[in-house]
Amino acid sequence: MKIPKIAEAMGEIDADLVSASAKERRAAKQPWIKWSILTAACLCVLIVAGMIVVPMMMGGEDILPGENRETVSFGDLERNYKKQDAVGQELAIEWADKYLSPFEKHWSILWAFRNYVSSDVMVQPEHLGKKLGNYLEFEIRSIQNMPTEYAIALGYQGQYYTYRCRDALDDIPVTLGELFDRYNLARVLEFNHFSTVENKHQTTGYYALTDDAYIIEVLASCRDAKLYVAKDGKEWEQSKEYLSFTMTSDALGVYKRAMYITEDGYLWTNVFEYAYIYEIGTEAANKIIDYAMTNSVEKPMEPYEYRLAGTLTKIEDGYAYIDDSIMCVDPSEGMVFRVSTDDIRIARWLETFVQVGDFVVVTFRGGIDLENGNLILDARSIEEAYFSDGDWYVPE
Repeated sequence: MKIPKIAEAMGEIDADLVSASAKERRAAKQPWIKWSILTAACLCVLIVAGMIVVPMMMGGEDILPGENRETVSFGDLERNYKKQDAVGQELAIEWADKYLSPFEKHWSILWAFRNYVSSDVMVQPEHLGKKLGNYLEFEIRSIQNMPTEYAIALGYQGQYYTYRCRDALDDIPVTLGELFDRYNLARVLEFNHFSTVENKHQTTGYYALTDDAYIIEVLASCRDAKLYVAKDGKEWEQSKEYLSFTMTSDALGVYKRAMYITEDGYLWTNVFEYAYIYEIGTEAANKIIDYAMTNSVEKPMEPYEYRLAGTLTKIEDGYAYIDDSIMCVDPSEGMVFRVSTDDIRIARWLETFVQVGDFVVVTFRGGIDLENGNLILDARSIEEAYFSDGDWYVPE
């Protein structure tokens, strides 16, 4: 078995330290990890592994009745799993500096006399522009279709993250046209998934758009739509009915933020950190709503992050392999998935808390590349999990 070494990615690590941590991997305390609950301001050095629930059912090889099974979706892949819970550890870990990803190590940088803040959104290679310089051991590159005064990419060993200019975020455009011009939204904005909402909070359906070009065209035509300003102390009141679009963009540095198009003619979004509200008018809003409802297909709810549970069967050639047979209604339909150990966020768990044979939960954002050996994309953690029974759970 080939154990991935973080030393290969981040510099040499004392061999005795690694050896000791492997022997005491399940101990309550370890000399090189400080355990604490940190505030949001410390997210740059924090990985929070909260309660993780994955459908599962213990015992029995017989095919289960319908009420004891569940279809679980991982993007384009659906799995027929047993109903029961796999629960991950509840940990708040402040990793030692050498175990941090670039985003965690330098969540804020000063470059070209501007303050840039990491968004924890990884930039895909096809979206990277030219090299702009260096920041310590990190390379700075532009992002295609994005002005550098608003966002740049910071990278190390092939992994780049979007850094947005904090100074620009404090300067809110007064019209939707100015917002489109500033961030080149016509080229970097994408509308993929949305949900329908009634009575302000009741979600009535989930959908995927077949094409978003018309929606972007309508919004781009609303150049004169003004930023909503409270009048006579009266704050904006959210419409009872609206479409809630899920917004993800490498260039903008946003992951699954929201944009509402309300029936009474407003656009609300938290894509730019603060809540931006523009009065686009009922005509434009209804064009978007009508188009979306007639050019989409109903889809299952898409979670903020995916979680896949199974048995860690081996670690070799730069990958960890997870077999989900134990999760399946019919174990013979089990699949083997793999996750890259080159990412330090995965390697640090494999060197300290997880070993071959463990039942684990992998948290990831990028879906599964079925054509590339069931590769799990943009994995965030791989934790030892437990089987639960009601309100109780015990280590397997």
